[in-house]
This record gives sequence, structure tokens and C-alpha cells, in this order.
Amino acid sequence: MKDYGRKTFSKQETTTLQKKCKTSINHFSLNKKRYSETNANSKKRSSPTISLIYRDFSGSNAVSLYKNIKENNLYDLEKIKLIKQGDVDAKIFHDSDIIVTTHGPIVNTARHKNKFYADLWHGLPLKTIGLDMKNAPSRSAIFEQWSGVNFKATLSELHSRISKNAFNIDNNSVFETGSPRNDLLIKSNGHKNLSKLLSQEIKKHIIVYAPTFRKSIYWPGQNDGKKSQKNIFGFEDFHLKSFEHFLQKLNAIVVVKTHPAEEPIIKEKLKSQCKGSFFLLTSEMLEKNNIDFYETLNASSMLITDYSSIFIDYLLLDKPILFSIPDRHHFELNRGLYSGSKQLTKCGLHCDDQPSLQASIKKCTLQSY
Repeated sequence: MKDYGRKTFSKQETTTLQKKCKTSINHFSLNKKRYSETNANSKKRSSPTISLIYRDFSGSNAVSLYKNIKENNLYDLEKIKLIKQGDVDAKIFHDSDIIVTTHGPIVNTARHKNKFYADLWHGLPLKTIGLDMKNAPSRSAIFEQWSGVNFKATLSELHSRISKNAFNIDNNSVFETGSPRNDLLIKSNGHKNLSKLLSQEIKKHIIVYAPTFRKSIYWPGQNDGKKSQKNIFGFEDFHLKSFEHFLQKLNAIVVVKTHPAEEPIIKEKLKSQCKGSFFLLTSEMLEKNNIDFYETLNASSMLITDYSSIFIDYLLLDKPILFSIPDRHHFELNRGLYSGSKQLTKCGLHCDDQPSLQASIKKCTLQSY
């Protein structure tokens, strides 16, 4: 096994995680007694009606869970629907017994207590979340939003502790189930899916660049960092032509997947920057083709990211990870990081300027092939 400065998951651990992912939906049936108590005033049904709410196809646990359920015939498909968050209306809400989300409840659960609320979340956080955020939008709103949640899925004991503190959730409502999206990460035909999205057969090394957001359409005015928009990687100095030449020598391309919360803000600028050996993968492309981002990731040779939780999942692939965080100081100051984040990111190489990025990519490429 090649040494990239990190430990990797064993095959046994991967198999265990896959099994946990597939049992996520079973926790709903295990909690039918609690569901009946919560929904005592509602019309009884033999099988609860489940609405899986997704924001996008960017590593969505709701999308992944639905695909797993459909493929393995785990539930009555007449009783389970996959619905985009923006399309949820009063009728859908009224007709749903169980409402499953990935970014927190979409209603004030304290005021709507006749539903069973489940949240699958979207990764193990390195950056602070919920009540732990230095720049949290509204602490009282977070309390009210999460107070009625019946089921919170987590990846591990650490994730459970973070979730309980960040959202003030009761211990009995937290379950360590694993992450459904990792089934897609491991089992999908990434090359086939990515080739379809980019409309060409890819016969080069694929480098995925997937950073987290600094600005968000969901919290206008919030800025978690101070990353330059002058170039794709946010470096103060970047020479595109020399980097293009570098990629051509390595027979490599870079697939850029920005965070969906920031994509509408920076997409047009990225489109003008993604030329030649750079390809932009947008939320619209993914959803239009019914392909989740995690159904492409195993096609890549390496991942470049920052504080995105994607790198925790990517460890399952046993491939190189590079961390590029040119605005590290501002990010820690504005958003905040959990203790141990720096230790976790030691599992990859750090590169905060163009020379160190090229050197790291070259090192990983030479070791891999």
C-alpha cells in the first residue's frame, strides 16, 4: 500500500459501513412505536408515507438512500417519494408521515409535532456547525428547528457527540448508521457516469477539485473565509498556461465541483475559468442526468479539497488527497473548526500555492502509476 501520510480503511471496515448504510431505513421500522406515539392524532396507515427531501445531487444521502431502496426493493415505492426541497408544498407536507432531510428540518419541528422527522445530514464536519458556529445566523432558530427531530443519523461516536451539541438533540434520537451515499461512492461505475456528464470518453488521469463554500445562497451576507476569486484554486498568484502545460505532460484533467450552496454565486466566473484541461461539473448537469456526484468520484485518481467532509468519505477509495486552504486563517477566525481538524487533515499533502500544488500532484501521480 502506498504511503500518502494517512491510514486507510480496511476492506472489512468498508463492508461494515456498507451494511450500516443499507440498514438506515430499517431504523424507521424499529421506531414504529415512537412513530405511532408521535403521530397518534393522525390517520393510521399500514405503511407510513415517507418523503425524502433533497437539495441537490452533490453527495445527497436522500438521493442515495432512495436509489438503494429502489434497487434493492426495500420499501413500497408507492409510499416513498424523492422530492426536491424547493418543491415541497403544504399538500406534500400534510400527506407525509415521515419527513427525511439532509441539511436539517425544513420546518420548525417544535410547532409541527404530528410528523416523524429524520435527518441524514451530509458528512462528518470539520468546520463547526449549528450552535457551535462562531457566525451562527440565529441560535434561537436552530433550537426551534431541531427540537422536534426524532431521528438523527450519524457516521460515528464522534459525529454523534458533535450532532448532540450542535443541535441540542436528545441522546435517544441519535443513531450511528453510516452514510448511504458511500454505497454509491464504492459501487458506481464512475468512469461511465463522468463520461456521460462530460459528453466524452475520458482516457486521462482525473483530478477532482471539490472545496467547501465561503459564501452561501442560504445565508446572504455570511462569509466563512477570504478566498480569492481570481482563479479556480483561490491562490494569490496563479499562472493558468503553465498549469495547463503541467497537466498535459501528466495526461491529466481537473474536474471542478464547487459546493452547491456557493455555486450560483460563482458559477459564471468559474465557467470562464474552466477551459482546456478544466471541466466544471454543475448541480444542473448532475440532476438532469440523474447522477449523484458520488456516482462519479471513484473514477478520479486523486482529490483536492479543503475543509469539506468529502475527504472523510474519499478515504474509503484509498487514493491520494491534497488539501489546499489558502485562506486558512480567515476560515478559522470566521467560521471556526472543531478541535482535531488539523490532525485529521494530516492524512494528505498540503499545498496552498501553485508550486506546492503541482509538486504534490506530480508526487501522487508518480506513486500511483
